[in-house]
Amino acid sequence: MFVTYGQSNSSNHGQIGYVVKNKVYMFNDNKIFKYKDPSIGASGVDGSVWGVTGDKIINSGLYKEVSFTNTGWGGKTISQLSKGKLFDYFIEQYLLTLKKYGKVDAILFHQGEDDAEHHLENQYYETFMIFMKKLRKLLPKPKLFLSIVSHCGDPGRHRIYVENTKLRSQQKKLIKDNIDIFRGPDTDILVKREHRLPNNDFTHFSLLGFDKFSDQWIDCLKLKNGEKILKNLI
Repeated sequence: MFVTYGQSNSSNHGQIGYVVKNKVYMFNDNKIFKYKDPSIGASGVDGSVWGVTGDKIINSGLYKEVSFTNTGWGGKTISQLSKGKLFDYFIEQYLLTLKKYGKVDAILFHQGEDDAEHHLENQYYETFMIFMKKLRKLLPKPKLFLSIVSHCGDPGRHRIYVENTKLRSQQKKLIKDNIDIFRGPDTDILVKREHRLPNNDFTHFSLLGFDKFSDQWIDCLKLKNGEKILKNLI
């Protein structure tokens, strides 16, 4: 059972159209639903990576069924996700998931684009650690998979933020320094035009992009019991 958090690429802001084929569910406010985009609980009204990820988790043999509690919100910095109503909602849904299922396997976290856009990369590590310290205080032994992500924009346009090296290095250092933070997907490598939505400033994912994104989630989750290997992938 997974709780997802982050900004728009963790929620319903990509291409819609994928239909789940296996026992993939979504959980919100103590209710279980068959997974369908747009997922319940997150911002946006379109598609997410979680449906196809759920199918691949089951097809890979990791689990026979999977449930996602989706709490991501578009256009938010790590500072904004670390406090206030959004953070409280995330914690509330996590605890409800824990009570319902008896466990949360991991938090799947994808965020960084807004920090790159607003040039907040120098303080990302410090701000994320504030977030993690709050999680450790409020949640029983949280495990978080942190994506490497900074890309926001279209290489053919003036307004572009692609591969913010400083922010990426901060995310990698967080993984290296913390025993409960694990390597998530590197979506900065998915920058071909067919991976993104051309009508959305080439920031959010197409169905093909979600397919590649979900492959990375599977690779990371398969290594969840090989923690040292996972950390050495940086």
